[in-house]
Amino acid sequence: PHTTTYVDDFLSGAWGEWIEELFEVSGEVFRLTGMTEKLKKREKGFELVMLGFLFNSMTGVLKIPEEKCVEILALLRSVRERARRKQLVSLRELSSLGGKLTWGCAAVVCGSFYLRNLRRL
Repeated sequence: PHTTTYVDDFLSGAWGEWIEELFEVSGEVFRLTGMTEKLKKREKGFELVMLGFLFNSMTGVLKIPEEKCVEILALLRSVRERARRKQLVSLRELSSLGGKLTWGCAAVVCGSFYLRNLRRL
């Protein structure tokens, strides 16, 4: 059986003045080694979903999709309300919250700094 693996996802995390050369050289490496590349990701200004985030290939901006924000906010509100009422919050729920916030840190500058207290629980 044939399996297709897209290794070009790692390129989307790098941007700057040298991104054009990076895409050009990596594209050639992909072709020479027989790896698969999604050429649509090379288009300037193209917004794609990468590891659950929205990535704009022109600006290099990584965003959390709105539906994920809504999901995380609902969980945060639930935990906050129970904490205000002095009710127990399960370890599973805290772990889920911690995981979702840790995932979101990739799109928030210095985001992991704000999770320090949650990780201590």
